[in-house]
Amino acid sequence: KTYHSDSANMWIDIQRALRRVKLQFTGVGPTCFQLQVPSFRPPATTKTVLRQLKSHMRDMHYHAWCDLKDQGRTVGAHEGLGSRFLSRGGGLLDCEYRFAIAARMNLIATRAVLKRTHGNSNSSCRHCGRTETETLPHVLQHCPHNEASIRARHDLSLRRIAAAIAKANPSCRLLVEQPLPEFTDALLKPDIILVDDANKTAAICDLAVSFDDGNIQGSGLTGFQTRAAEKIDKYGRLSRFLGSKGYDVSSCALIFGSLGSVLPDNQAVLTSTFNLSRGTATKLQTQLSSHHIRLCRQIWRRHSSSRSVFQGRPGGPARAA
Repeated sequence: KTYHSDSANMWIDIQRALRRVKLQFTGVGPTCFQLQVPSFRPPATTKTVLRQLKSHMRDMHYHAWCDLKDQGRTVGAHEGLGSRFLSRGGGLLDCEYRFAIAARMNLIATRAVLKRTHGNSNSSCRHCGRTETETLPHVLQHCPHNEASIRARHDLSLRRIAAAIAKANPSCRLLVEQPLPEFTDALLKPDIILVDDANKTAAICDLAVSFDDGNIQGSGLTGFQTRAAEKIDKYGRLSRFLGSKGYDVSSCALIFGSLGSVLPDNQAVLTSTFNLSRGTATKLQTQLSSHHIRLCRQIWRRHSSSRSVFQGRPGGPARAA
Protein backbone atom coordinates (compact mmCIF):
# COMPACT_ATOMS: atom_id res chain seq x y z
CA LYS A 1 0.00 0.00 0.00
CA THR A 2 1.07 3.58 -0.67
CA TYR A 3 0.21 6.38 1.74
CA HIS A 4 0.17 10.04 0.73
CA SER A 5 -0.04 13.13 2.84
CA ASP A 6 -1.97 15.09 0.23
CA SER A 7 -5.31 14.23 -1.35
CA ALA A 8 -4.20 14.97 -4.92
CA ASN A 9 -1.69 12.13 -5.04
CA MET A 10 -4.14 9.83 -3.28
CA TRP A 11 -6.77 10.39 -5.98
CA ILE A 12 -4.19 9.69 -8.68
CA ASP A 13 -3.59 6.28 -7.11
CA ILE A 14 -7.34 5.64 -6.88
CA GLN A 15 -7.80 6.40 -10.58
CA ARG A 16 -4.93 4.08 -11.51
CA ALA A 17 -6.41 1.31 -9.40
CA LEU A 18 -9.81 1.77 -11.04
CA ARG A 19 -8.27 1.62 -14.52
CA ARG A 20 -6.59 -1.67 -13.64
CA VAL A 21 -9.98 -3.20 -12.82
CA LYS A 22 -11.72 -1.43 -15.75
CA LEU A 23 -13.90 0.87 -13.64
CA GLN A 24 -14.35 4.62 -13.53
CA PHE A 25 -16.25 7.30 -11.70
CA THR A 26 -19.19 8.96 -13.42
CA GLY A 27 -20.37 12.48 -12.72
CA VAL A 28 -23.71 13.16 -11.05
CA GLY A 29 -24.47 16.84 -11.27
CA PRO A 30 -21.81 19.55 -11.17
CA THR A 31 -20.15 18.55 -7.89
CA CYS A 32 -20.86 14.85 -7.25
CA PHE A 33 -19.71 11.55 -8.73
CA GLN A 34 -20.49 7.88 -8.22
CA LEU A 35 -18.98 4.46 -8.91
CA GLN A 36 -20.99 2.23 -11.25
CA VAL A 37 -20.04 -1.47 -11.28
CA PRO A 38 -21.23 -3.06 -14.58
CA SER A 39 -22.73 -6.20 -13.04
CA PHE A 40 -24.85 -4.19 -10.57
CA ARG A 41 -27.70 -1.91 -11.59
CA PRO A 42 -27.74 0.48 -8.60
CA PRO A 43 -24.58 2.58 -8.13
CA ALA A 44 -22.24 1.63 -5.31
CA THR A 45 -22.89 3.16 -1.91
CA THR A 46 -20.79 3.19 1.24
CA LYS A 47 -22.61 0.03 2.37
CA THR A 48 -22.36 -1.92 -0.91
CA VAL A 49 -19.13 -0.72 -2.52
CA LEU A 50 -16.91 -3.43 -0.98
CA ARG A 51 -19.27 -6.26 -1.96
CA GLN A 52 -19.66 -4.93 -5.50
CA LEU A 53 -15.91 -4.47 -6.00
CA LYS A 54 -15.16 -8.00 -4.76
CA SER A 55 -17.80 -9.45 -7.09
CA HIS A 56 -16.50 -7.43 -10.04
CA MET A 57 -12.89 -8.49 -9.50
CA ARG A 58 -13.91 -12.14 -9.10
CA ASP A 59 -15.82 -11.99 -12.41
CA MET A 60 -12.94 -10.22 -14.12
CA HIS A 61 -10.43 -12.89 -13.08
CA TYR A 62 -12.91 -15.65 -13.99
CA HIS A 63 -13.36 -14.34 -17.54
CA ALA A 64 -9.61 -13.81 -17.93
CA TRP A 65 -9.08 -17.46 -16.95
CA CYS A 66 -11.81 -18.61 -19.36
CA ASP A 67 -10.16 -16.71 -22.22
CA LEU A 68 -6.97 -18.76 -21.87
CA LYS A 69 -7.12 -21.27 -24.72
CA ASP A 70 -5.23 -24.01 -22.89
CA GLN A 71 -5.49 -23.33 -19.16
CA GLY A 72 -9.10 -22.15 -19.29
CA ARG A 73 -10.59 -25.32 -20.74
CA THR A 74 -11.92 -26.74 -17.47
CA VAL A 75 -13.02 -23.50 -15.78
CA GLY A 76 -16.72 -23.83 -16.58
CA ALA A 77 -16.93 -27.15 -14.72
CA HIS A 78 -15.44 -25.87 -11.46
CA GLU A 79 -18.35 -24.62 -9.43
CA GLY A 80 -20.46 -25.52 -6.44
CA LEU A 81 -19.68 -28.77 -4.69
CA GLY A 82 -16.77 -29.55 -7.00
CA SER A 83 -14.78 -26.63 -5.60
CA ARG A 84 -15.79 -26.87 -1.96
CA PHE A 85 -12.42 -28.42 -1.09
CA LEU A 86 -10.74 -25.10 -1.91
CA SER A 87 -12.14 -23.47 1.23
CA ARG A 88 -12.88 -26.51 3.42
CA GLY A 89 -10.00 -28.84 2.63
CA GLY A 90 -12.17 -31.82 1.77
CA GLY A 91 -9.90 -34.16 3.72
CA LEU A 92 -7.14 -33.79 1.12
CA LEU A 93 -3.46 -33.85 1.93
CA ASP A 94 -1.41 -30.79 0.97
CA CYS A 95 0.13 -32.63 -1.97
CA GLU A 96 -3.33 -33.66 -3.23
CA TYR A 97 -4.62 -30.10 -2.82
CA ARG A 98 -1.70 -28.71 -4.83
CA PHE A 99 -2.17 -31.36 -7.51
CA ALA A 100 -5.85 -30.45 -7.94
CA ILE A 101 -5.10 -26.76 -8.43
CA ALA A 102 -2.20 -27.38 -10.80
CA ALA A 103 -4.19 -29.93 -12.81
CA ARG A 104 -7.16 -27.60 -13.19
CA MET A 105 -4.79 -24.99 -14.64
CA ASN A 106 -3.08 -27.58 -16.87
CA LEU A 107 0.27 -27.10 -15.16
CA ILE A 108 1.02 -30.78 -14.54
CA ALA A 109 4.27 -31.66 -16.30
CA THR A 110 2.91 -33.93 -18.99
CA ARG A 111 4.98 -34.17 -22.15
CA ALA A 112 2.47 -32.01 -24.04
CA VAL A 113 2.84 -29.25 -21.42
CA LEU A 114 6.64 -29.57 -21.39
CA LYS A 115 6.71 -29.23 -25.17
CA ARG A 116 4.60 -26.07 -24.98
CA THR A 117 6.49 -24.46 -22.10
CA HIS A 118 10.06 -25.72 -22.49
CA GLY A 119 10.23 -26.57 -26.16
CA ASN A 120 10.72 -30.31 -25.69
CA SER A 121 10.61 -32.09 -29.02
CA ASN A 122 8.78 -35.20 -27.81
CA SER A 123 5.14 -34.90 -26.74
CA SER A 124 4.11 -38.55 -27.22
CA CYS A 125 2.89 -40.63 -24.31
CA ARG A 126 5.73 -42.40 -22.52
CA HIS A 127 3.69 -45.62 -22.42
CA CYS A 128 1.73 -45.58 -25.68
CA GLY A 129 4.67 -44.64 -27.90
CA ARG A 130 4.11 -42.16 -30.72
CA THR A 131 0.49 -43.04 -31.25
CA GLU A 132 -0.90 -40.68 -28.58
CA THR A 133 0.02 -37.24 -27.26
CA GLU A 134 0.59 -37.23 -23.51
CA THR A 135 -2.00 -34.75 -22.30
CA LEU A 136 -3.64 -34.81 -18.88
CA PRO A 137 -7.00 -36.05 -20.28
CA HIS A 138 -5.16 -38.91 -22.00
CA VAL A 139 -3.33 -39.89 -18.80
CA LEU A 140 -6.37 -39.75 -16.52
CA GLN A 141 -8.97 -41.18 -18.90
CA HIS A 142 -7.60 -43.15 -21.84
CA CYS A 143 -4.03 -44.41 -21.43
CA PRO A 144 -3.99 -48.26 -21.58
CA HIS A 145 -1.17 -48.24 -19.02
CA ASN A 146 -3.61 -46.80 -16.44
CA GLU A 147 -6.68 -48.79 -17.48
CA ALA A 148 -6.89 -50.82 -14.26
CA SER A 149 -6.63 -47.69 -12.08
CA ILE A 150 -9.20 -45.84 -14.18
CA ARG A 151 -11.63 -48.73 -13.86
CA ALA A 152 -11.01 -49.01 -10.12
CA ARG A 153 -11.78 -45.29 -9.73
CA HIS A 154 -15.18 -45.81 -11.36
CA ASP A 155 -15.97 -48.95 -9.36
CA LEU A 156 -15.06 -47.43 -5.99
CA SER A 157 -17.28 -44.42 -6.67
CA LEU A 158 -20.12 -46.67 -7.82
CA ARG A 159 -19.95 -48.72 -4.63
CA ARG A 160 -20.25 -45.60 -2.48
CA ILE A 161 -23.22 -44.32 -4.46
CA ALA A 162 -24.96 -47.72 -4.48
CA ALA A 163 -24.55 -48.06 -0.70
CA ALA A 164 -26.20 -44.67 -0.14
CA ILE A 165 -29.07 -45.53 -2.52
CA ALA A 166 -29.64 -48.93 -0.89
CA LYS A 167 -29.83 -47.32 2.54
CA ALA A 168 -32.37 -44.74 1.34
CA ASN A 169 -34.54 -47.33 -0.46
CA PRO A 170 -34.61 -50.49 1.70
CA SER A 171 -37.81 -51.89 0.16
CA CYS A 172 -36.71 -51.54 -3.48
CA ARG A 173 -34.80 -53.91 -5.73
CA LEU A 174 -31.30 -52.58 -6.50
CA LEU A 175 -29.15 -53.98 -9.31
CA VAL A 176 -25.56 -52.77 -9.59
CA GLU A 177 -23.81 -53.49 -12.89
CA GLN A 178 -26.23 -56.34 -13.53
CA PRO A 179 -28.66 -56.94 -16.40
CA LEU A 180 -32.36 -56.81 -15.67
CA PRO A 181 -33.35 -60.51 -15.39
CA GLU A 182 -36.57 -60.18 -17.39
CA PHE A 183 -34.89 -58.22 -20.23
CA THR A 184 -33.58 -60.32 -23.12
CA ASP A 185 -30.45 -58.28 -23.94
CA ALA A 186 -28.00 -59.22 -21.17
CA LEU A 187 -25.35 -56.87 -22.61
CA LEU A 188 -27.24 -53.80 -21.42
CA LYS A 189 -26.02 -53.47 -17.84
CA PRO A 190 -26.51 -49.97 -16.43
CA ASP A 191 -24.47 -49.12 -13.38
CA ILE A 192 -27.62 -48.75 -11.26
CA ILE A 193 -31.17 -50.06 -11.71
CA LEU A 194 -33.60 -49.30 -8.88
CA VAL A 195 -36.99 -51.02 -9.19
CA ASP A 196 -39.94 -50.44 -6.86
CA ASP A 197 -42.33 -53.26 -7.76
CA ALA A 198 -44.97 -52.11 -5.29
CA ASN A 199 -45.32 -48.62 -6.75
CA LYS A 200 -44.38 -49.66 -10.31
CA THR A 201 -41.50 -47.19 -10.63
CA ALA A 202 -37.99 -47.76 -11.92
CA ALA A 203 -34.83 -45.69 -12.27
CA ILE A 204 -31.99 -46.41 -14.70
CA CYS A 205 -28.75 -44.59 -13.99
CA ASP A 206 -25.22 -44.71 -15.33
CA LEU A 207 -22.14 -43.24 -13.69
CA ALA A 208 -19.32 -41.52 -15.55
CA VAL A 209 -16.07 -40.03 -14.26
CA SER A 210 -15.04 -37.85 -17.19
CA PHE A 211 -12.33 -35.27 -17.66
CA ASP A 212 -13.55 -31.89 -16.46
CA ASP A 213 -14.97 -29.94 -19.40
CA GLY A 214 -17.36 -27.06 -18.84
CA ASN A 215 -17.00 -25.49 -22.29
CA ILE A 216 -20.18 -24.92 -24.27
CA GLN A 217 -20.14 -27.12 -27.36
CA GLY A 218 -21.91 -26.75 -30.69
CA SER A 219 -25.03 -28.40 -29.31
CA GLY A 220 -25.35 -25.70 -26.65
CA LEU A 221 -24.47 -28.18 -23.89
CA THR A 222 -21.36 -28.45 -21.76
CA GLY A 223 -19.11 -31.47 -22.02
CA PHE A 224 -20.66 -32.90 -18.85
CA GLN A 225 -24.21 -32.39 -20.12
CA THR A 226 -23.34 -34.02 -23.44
CA ARG A 227 -21.90 -37.00 -21.60
CA ALA A 228 -25.07 -37.29 -19.50
CA ALA A 229 -27.26 -37.24 -22.62
CA GLU A 230 -25.16 -40.02 -24.18
CA LYS A 231 -25.57 -42.16 -21.07
CA ILE A 232 -29.35 -41.70 -21.07
CA ASP A 233 -29.67 -42.53 -24.78
CA LYS A 234 -27.55 -45.65 -24.36
CA TYR A 235 -30.23 -47.40 -22.29
CA GLY A 236 -33.27 -46.21 -24.22
CA ARG A 237 -34.29 -49.77 -25.16
CA LEU A 238 -34.26 -50.89 -21.54
CA SER A 239 -36.27 -47.84 -20.53
CA ARG A 240 -38.90 -48.54 -23.19
CA PHE A 241 -39.09 -52.19 -22.10
CA LEU A 242 -39.85 -51.26 -18.50
CA GLY A 243 -42.35 -48.69 -19.71
CA SER A 244 -44.18 -51.37 -21.68
CA LYS A 245 -44.49 -53.36 -18.44
CA GLY A 246 -46.36 -50.51 -16.79
CA TYR A 247 -43.44 -48.96 -14.87
CA ASP A 248 -42.92 -45.23 -14.56
CA VAL A 249 -39.28 -45.05 -15.68
CA SER A 250 -36.71 -42.35 -14.90
CA SER A 251 -33.52 -42.41 -16.98
CA CYS A 252 -30.65 -40.37 -15.60
CA ALA A 253 -26.90 -40.10 -15.30
CA LEU A 254 -24.42 -39.12 -12.58
CA ILE A 255 -21.42 -37.25 -14.00
CA PHE A 256 -18.30 -36.37 -12.03
CA GLY A 257 -15.02 -34.83 -13.12
CA SER A 258 -11.73 -36.59 -12.61
CA LEU A 259 -10.35 -33.34 -11.15
CA GLY A 260 -13.14 -33.06 -8.61
CA SER A 261 -15.91 -31.33 -10.56
CA VAL A 262 -19.55 -32.23 -9.96
CA LEU A 263 -22.37 -31.81 -12.48
CA PRO A 264 -25.01 -29.63 -10.75
CA ASP A 265 -27.78 -31.90 -12.08
CA ASN A 266 -26.45 -34.72 -9.86
CA GLN A 267 -28.14 -33.17 -6.84
CA ALA A 268 -31.61 -33.52 -8.35
CA VAL A 269 -30.89 -37.08 -9.48
CA LEU A 270 -29.82 -38.18 -6.01
CA THR A 271 -32.61 -36.41 -4.12
CA SER A 272 -35.60 -36.70 -6.48
CA THR A 273 -34.88 -39.99 -8.24
CA PHE A 274 -33.10 -41.94 -5.50
CA ASN A 275 -34.75 -40.34 -2.44
CA LEU A 276 -31.56 -39.26 -0.66
CA SER A 277 -31.87 -36.33 1.71
CA ARG A 278 -30.27 -33.09 0.59
CA GLY A 279 -27.65 -33.33 3.32
CA THR A 280 -26.75 -36.90 2.42
CA ALA A 281 -26.54 -36.10 -1.30
CA THR A 282 -24.34 -33.06 -0.67
CA LYS A 283 -22.02 -34.97 1.65
CA LEU A 284 -21.75 -37.87 -0.81
CA GLN A 285 -20.85 -35.64 -3.74
CA THR A 286 -18.32 -33.67 -1.70
CA GLN A 287 -16.63 -36.88 -0.60
CA LEU A 288 -16.57 -38.21 -4.16
CA SER A 289 -15.04 -34.95 -5.38
CA SER A 290 -12.10 -35.32 -2.99
CA HIS A 291 -11.97 -39.06 -3.69
CA HIS A 292 -11.51 -38.48 -7.44
CA ILE A 293 -8.77 -35.91 -6.89
CA ARG A 294 -6.92 -38.32 -4.60
CA LEU A 295 -7.16 -41.22 -7.05
CA CYS A 296 -6.20 -39.10 -10.06
CA ARG A 297 -3.04 -37.96 -8.32
CA GLN A 298 -2.20 -41.62 -7.72
CA ILE A 299 -2.82 -42.37 -11.42
CA TRP A 300 -0.53 -39.54 -12.47
CA ARG A 301 2.24 -40.55 -10.08
CA ARG A 302 2.09 -44.14 -11.30
CA HIS A 303 2.04 -43.01 -14.93
CA SER A 304 5.00 -40.66 -14.58
CA SER A 305 7.19 -42.85 -12.37
CA SER A 306 6.62 -46.45 -13.47
CA ARG A 307 8.45 -48.20 -16.26
CA SER A 308 6.76 -48.30 -19.64
CA VAL A 309 4.91 -51.47 -20.57
CA PHE A 310 6.18 -50.98 -24.12
CA GLN A 311 9.81 -51.94 -24.51
CA GLY A 312 12.04 -51.91 -27.55
CA ARG A 313 12.38 -49.23 -30.18
CA PRO A 314 11.07 -45.76 -29.28
CA GLY A 315 7.82 -45.06 -31.00
CA GLY A 316 6.14 -48.42 -30.68
CA PRO A 317 5.71 -51.62 -28.72
CA ALA A 318 8.38 -54.28 -28.68
CA ARG A 319 8.26 -57.01 -31.28
CA ALA A 320 7.33 -60.48 -30.11
CA ALA A 321 10.26 -62.85 -29.85
